[in-house]
Amino acid sequence: MKNVQILVVSDSHGESDRLWELCERHPEIDTVCHLGDGMREAEDMAAVYPHRRFFWVAGNCDFAMMSPPLMREECIYGKRLFLTHGHMFGVKGDLTRLAEAGLARGVEAVLFGHTHRPFEEWRNGMLLFNPGSLKNGDYGILTLSEEGIYPRHHNI
Repeated sequence: MKNVQILVVSDSHGESDRLWELCERHPEIDTVCHLGDGMREAEDMAAVYPHRRFFWVAGNCDFAMMSPPLMREECIYGKRLFLTHGHMFGVKGDLTRLAEAGLARGVEAVLFGHTHRPFEEWRNGMLLFNPGSLKNGDYGILTLSEEGIYPRHHNI
């Protein structure tokens, strides 16, 4: 497997222009994960960029969406990822329940949002990664390779 990158965003809260800007800024990235509180923006961008793969989950502010996935597991370029907004795991207080959920699923990384703060930590060989809030200009890029997952935080 060659090195590939995925764009990770969360908490865009209606700022579709920011997601558009990132898709234009990173044409080399063909996979986007949106971690909630902006499902509408993710759906809109998926329609605009049909050559890209978009994965999204609902956040606590996406309650008007029909049958939204609250969490999902995906194998992206051979890496098992667990995507969730995080509100159902109490991530504003402690990450223990979130980490336990990831370990129980046997994933290599847990991607979450909700706190609006960029975060990364390795626990028991598993990455916990929050890109921060796209509304504040924060986003992440994960580089996936045979050797592992390499996270980076960015700001527009």
